[in-house]
Amino acid sequence: MNPDEKTSAPLWQAELPFAWQSGRPVRRSARETGALLQILHDYDQPAEPDAAQGLLQAKLDVLLLWLAQSQRNEPLTPCALEFAVGELSWIQADALVVGAEGVVICELSAALPAQFEFAARITACLALADGRSRVTARLIFSDEEQDEAFARFLFGRHRQCLRQHKQEQAC
Repeated sequence: MNPDEKTSAPLWQAELPFAWQSGRPVRRSARETGALLQILHDYDQPAEPDAAQGLLQAKLDVLLLWLAQSQRNEPLTPCALEFAVGELSWIQADALVVGAEGVVICELSAALPAQFEFAARITACLALADGRSRVTARLIFSDEEQDEAFARFLFGRHRQCLRQHKQEQAC
């Protein structure tokens, strides 16, 4: 199978701060991105800490928030994104050339608003009736560890959405 073909349905849909920048390299190291993905994954997992651990967790949350805010570059525009395994899809005003490489920049969490950067290649650009384009990009991870960290994060968000949907149906 061609690695640029879409292989799965969206696992997570969200409106997140986002930008596409063509033809520039990723500025964050794979290790830094992997660590941030691990923090977000762990942050989203339900836990019942005792009072001392809760206070320590709150302090760490504040420090991580300050760190994320200090590393912010230009503000990103919110965009409806669809994440699938190894790819991302969004709608934008202009068409992009299939095969173009660049960087996807997005904030994956409002609680810890770090700007994540992933190298990507445009795999599809479909014209919509309203003149905009649906763009699909294959994420290019620097190593298997980063790929696994992103998949773990993505499946965690998917499970979170399923739990939320199940709770809404129970009401």
